[in-house]
Amino acid sequence: MDPGSGGSLKTEIEKIDRLLDYEYLSATILIPSIAFALERRLVTDDEAKILRVAVRKQVFQAADVKVEFPDKIPAEISRMIRRLKERKMIVSKDRQPRKYVLYFANNYLLRGIIEALDKNGFLPLPLHK
Repeated sequence: MDPGSGGSLKTEIEKIDRLLDYEYLSATILIPSIAFALERRLVTDDEAKILRVAVRKQVFQAADVKVEFPDKIPAEISRMIRRLKERKMIVSKDRQPRKYVLYFANNYLLRGIIEALDKNGFLPLPLHK
């Protein structure tokens, strides 16, 4: 760490500890990143709902999504999930084809992650001055 950067090793360790706390991570970084994507119309309202289920459950399946969309038939839910998979926003969990997790290599979600990390002081240099 650069001594002139204003941070200390203790501060940096505390930041890492916060990111390891899933409640903090989901409320401060993950959910805001989905809101960021929604505001910029990178995802639809329905996709954002599914992504929020993914954050809340960590590993989810179609039945978890059905709760959010009681009026949709299973085929519609499968299509929405398939579209998120095609857009690489979710992936199958460990060779379990019907269980899914968020996938952050997708550039739509990654933009929001970086923005949320910046707003919460996790980046070494602020993105916006």
